[in-house]
Amino acid sequence: MSLSTIICILLSASVVLVAVSPHCSEESIFKQNFERELNGKSLKDAFEASNDVLGEGSFGVVKSIPWIDQNGNLITVAVKKVTSWYPKRNKILAQEIDTMIQFKGNQYIINFLGCMVITEKKMDIREINGDLRYTEMEVNTVYIVSEKLYADFSPKGLASEFKILPLLDRLEGYLSFAQGLKVMHDKHYIHGDIMPANIMATDSSLKHIKLIDLEAARQFGDSLRDATLFYRPKEYFSTAKAHPSIDIYSFGVSVAVMEFAIETFIYKVTPSTPKSEVPELISSAIKLYLPNKTGLKYSQTEENIVSIVLDCIKTEANERPTTDKLIVRLTKAIEVAKRGKNSSLLGPQKLEQQNSAVLETTDIEKRSSSSGVTSYVLI
Repeated sequence: MSLSTIICILLSASVVLVAVSPHCSEESIFKQNFERELNGKSLKDAFEASNDVLGEGSFGVVKSIPWIDQNGNLITVAVKKVTSWYPKRNKILAQEIDTMIQFKGNQYIINFLGCMVITEKKMDIREINGDLRYTEMEVNTVYIVSEKLYADFSPKGLASEFKILPLLDRLEGYLSFAQGLKVMHDKHYIHGDIMPANIMATDSSLKHIKLIDLEAARQFGDSLRDATLFYRPKEYFSTAKAHPSIDIYSFGVSVAVMEFAIETFIYKVTPSTPKSEVPELISSAIKLYLPNKTGLKYSQTEENIVSIVLDCIKTEANERPTTDKLIVRLTKAIEVAKRGKNSSLLGPQKLEQQNSAVLETTDIEKRSSSSGVTSYVLI
C-alpha cells in the first residue's frame, strides 16, 4: 500500500441529520414531506434508477427523476448529488442551498424544491511510514432538487440554435438574462460565476432565461470564490470582494460569446502571463474581433447590443452600467430593433468555421506553437 493510498471502509450506514443546511432533511423526513411528489418512492432510489444524466463534473452528478407536481401532473425535476467529506465543502453546500432559498419561486432564478442529506460514518485509513492511521469521518451525500430547465447556452447546449434566432428574440433573451442579475443585485447578492453554461432557457423559444449554479453566489462585500477565469474582471484579482460590477463584466463577455458568431477568441500570450492580465486580453480581443467577425457597425445615435457589450467589459468597474441601466439599454435596443432602423444589427448571416480546436471554458488549456507562443481559447 503506497503512502497516498486511501481506503474508505463503510462502518455504518446509519442516517444522521447533519448541519449541512437547515433546509436539508434526513432521508426519512424528506420521504415523508415529499411522499406525493415522489409517489411513495425513495429519492435515493429514484436517483440511482435514473439513466437521464443532465450533467457531471467536479460539482457532482445531475440527473432527472419523475416528480408529481402540485396539480398532480407527472413531470421531471433535476437532482444534483454531491458527496462531501470535509467541513469546508459542507459550508459551501450550505451557502449554495441557502442562496437558492433566498430566490425560491423567482421567475429568473432556478427554483429550489427540496434538499436531502444522508450521513454515513466511514473510516479513512492511511499508511504513513509503514503504519496504518485510522480516522473516523462523517461523509455527507446531499441531494438538491430543483426544477428541470430546457438547456444551457454553452457550445454543447443551445449556442448554435440561439445564434440563428431573430434579433428580437435574442435581445429578449439578453433582457431576461439581465433581469436575473437585477433580482440578485436587488437583494445584495452577486452570482459570481456568470457564463453561458450557467444560464438556461426555460423552454424551446430560448427567450426566457434563468440563472443556475449559485455555488459562487456571495453577498455584497463578501470574499469571492473561484470562478471561470475567462469571465472574471480585473478587480477579481485585486479587491476580491463581491460587487455587482463583477457580474456585469461577466454578462458582457457572455453576450459577446453568445451573440456575435465568434466561435473562439484566441489570445496569444506567453506561458508566464499572469492570470490577472487575462481580463485585459479578453476585453481587447472582443474589441478587436467583434466588429471584424460579425461585420456589424456601431451606431452613434441608436442603442444596440454592440455598444452595450463594450460598456459592460470596460476595465474600470465604475464605468460599467448597473443592472438597472443595463435593463433600460436592452429595452431601448429592443425598441430600435422593432422599428428596424438599425439594419446593421440583423445578426450573423452564417457561422464561420474555425480551424482551432474548441476548449472548455471551465479549464484553462493551452497549446504551444513552434515559436513558443501559447494560444488560450475561449468558447
